[in-house]
Amino acid sequence: MAEIKQYQGESNFRIWLKAISWRVLGTLTTFGVTFSITNSLNVATSVGAFEFFAKTILFYLHEKLWIKINTIF
Repeated sequence: MAEIKQYQGESNFRIWLKAISWRVLGTLTTFGVTFSITNSLNVATSVGAFEFFAKTILFYLHEKLWIKINTIF
């Protein structure tokens, strides 16, 4: 029978690194879509920058919540 490994969580550094790498990909997509709709570099850059910071923080909080949930269940 396979041994079940207990979830130990991830370091804050690793969570931030994951959040940033994922957001770079997402922000490039958001930038491209926004630019294709508005044809404005200023609007696309503003939307992309706001989205990058807001969703990076949300991703971090989401990961911390899941770690807390995994320790409860």
